[in-house]
Amino acid sequence: MLKKLQYFWQLSYQRSPQENLEALRNKLTAKSHKNKQRVADTQRIHEANAVIPDLWNIPPYQEFIAHQIQTHKQPIVLLGKLEKIKGLSEILLNKNIQVKTLEWDWQEQINLNGLPEESQLVICHIPLSEYQWKVIQQLKESYFNRLTSIYELVLPFTLLPMAQSSLDYYVKNLTEITTYYLGETYFRPIDKLNDVFPLAEKKVIEFGPLEGCLTAGLVKLGVKNLTCIEARAENAIKTLIACYSFSWKNVELVMDDFHNVNHLKYGTYDLVFAHGVYYHSLAPFLFLENLCSLSENIFIGGFCATDELPEGDYEILEYDGGKYRTKIHKEVDYFTSGINPIGYFFHKDDLMKFFKKRNYEVIVISDEDAEIAAGNYLRFLARKK
Repeated sequence: MLKKLQYFWQLSYQRSPQENLEALRNKLTAKSHKNKQRVADTQRIHEANAVIPDLWNIPPYQEFIAHQIQTHKQPIVLLGKLEKIKGLSEILLNKNIQVKTLEWDWQEQINLNGLPEESQLVICHIPLSEYQWKVIQQLKESYFNRLTSIYELVLPFTLLPMAQSSLDYYVKNLTEITTYYLGETYFRPIDKLNDVFPLAEKKVIEFGPLEGCLTAGLVKLGVKNLTCIEARAENAIKTLIACYSFSWKNVELVMDDFHNVNHLKYGTYDLVFAHGVYYHSLAPFLFLENLCSLSENIFIGGFCATDELPEGDYEILEYDGGKYRTKIHKEVDYFTSGINPIGYFFHKDDLMKFFKKRNYEVIVISDEDAEIAAGNYLRFLARKK
């Protein structure tokens, strides 16, 4: 080590003062460049949030944000880079929400001159540093509940793509399922049910919500209280995620077997909503009697047997003095299936006959040919006379 130091001392002694100064400058410049590179690398690491996606290039997320914002029912001020928030502003305007945009990039003060005093302020930046989080905290101390951030609005919706990547969904596309969850499109023609039986302010029990797409339609149509009955854990999880993400406060999910659900345990409802489930019952008459015990208004939608589909002869089931044409439905272990090994497809006339014999008026909502599972798909409302 001593020899090495002597060598460098001799080298510096032999060089001119100008050469030594130049060598020192080069060393300091290299160190400065290295420090700058380290800072730049650190900044790049912190330029993205690990759980929030690129909001401005994924249309469903802008729809999610708009959905959250419109619940405030006040004029909205979007704070951020104008080129990014322009699209969100247009979505809100299309929803008849009064909205203003304001160029803002983490200034500690907000100039709200000329803007409505009751405006809800939405920070359209994702905080990525301690300073930025402190700015948000400081602004919230000034504006309290008037101020929120995109981060808070979006975070609940990150559950959806995560769930879709982990669980089987009937609707696998995030954009498509968003239209159902937001009530922009009905997953099935339940708006036609609403035409003959207005759902607003009704107490409803739904069997087999699957992933909550029909549940969303019922919420959109204004049901007052909705109890969802589900026996498959994966479907219960998907429905709970939708309830949480979209703040369906009037929806309760209960894990139970369809055959265990009757008025003795659950009371009565304005409407039973049983879409795509009756043929998953291994004891169909018990299930249908349970429905009658729960309400004087029963909506059923489901596959029905025809002479051609499914293949094979009818099996005649006798119940309460009547005969019913059915074909066995063999279940598979899949999230859209029942939890029992078999169920029964009824002939559509005999399924409606069950309710007619119990003094229900049957109103057909839709009657369509089907090419999978069974040959017909029937939807009807049975209404007690």
